[in-house]
Amino acid sequence: MSLSAGQVIADRTAFGNRVARNQKVFLSLCVCALLLNYLDRASISIAASNVRADLSLSATQIGGLLSVFSMCYAIASLPAGFLIDRFGVRFLSSAAIFLWSLAQGAGGLVAYYPQLLLTRSILGVTEAPIGPSNVRVVASWFPKDRRGLPTGIYVSGTQIAPAFAPPS
Repeated sequence: MSLSAGQVIADRTAFGNRVARNQKVFLSLCVCALLLNYLDRASISIAASNVRADLSLSATQIGGLLSVFSMCYAIASLPAGFLIDRFGVRFLSSAAIFLWSLAQGAGGLVAYYPQLLLTRSILGVTEAPIGPSNVRVVASWFPKDRRGLPTGIYVSGTQIAPAFAPPS
């Protein structure tokens, strides 16, 4: 059974439309993940005065909460690319978002500084794979000569998220 030229063109057009739709969906998911990531990251800064009062923390302890997140994030970023290659973006990003949601929720239930320190540590570790995952999505779904705009769009989430955060 042979295909006519019209059928081949229609099949290519349908395939191209499906790819374009998937590109938009995946890019939207990348932006949403980074928005949530940076909103979570900023939450302790926004709530610092309330957390400090509720848990009777010193300025040094608040600094420790900010530092432990950054250190855990930096350390976990090192193996993130390897893990993405090993387990795939879909699995690792889904697991990371689920776990960071649990860590953020647990952070709201703590009663003592060590508990909050632990939840912030877990938050740092579980947020680390999102940036490399986004890079992988753009590399997989966009041709080399068209990756600049999608990268700029998802990176804008890092700057937009703090604008949505409530004032402290």
